Amino acid sequence: MLQATLTEPIIAQVVDLDTSRVIWECLQQHFSQQSLANATHPRFQLFSINKGSKSIYEYLSHAKNLADQLAAINEPVTSTDLVTSVLHGLGPDYAMLVTAILNFPPLPPFSDLRA
Repeated sequence: MLQATLTEPIIAQVVDLDTSRVIWECLQQHFSQQSLANATHPRFQLFSINKGSKSIYEYLSHAKNLADQLAAINEPVTSTDLVTSVLHGLGPDYAMLVTAILNFPPLPPFSDLRA
């Protein structure tokens, strides 16, 4: 019954398995690894984000989108990590702003930084 509900690519993973318990364990391992990979990519993107030629609005929206993607898969990013990543990726044009923000701790929440 369990195998009948699976899609073709997933059936290939469990076709030789005998019991529902073993099938569930295989599926859990497969999808937990996939979930880890899904979480790793946006996390790497967030921690290496750069403004580049994007407008500040596009840049901040992209950073927030990455943080939201991680939150959606139960891998939330703290406000401090989000703000730190954004400040780090702003580049030399924003060096004075970054210095001013870093010299007046604590870091602002992302919503205040965005404003």
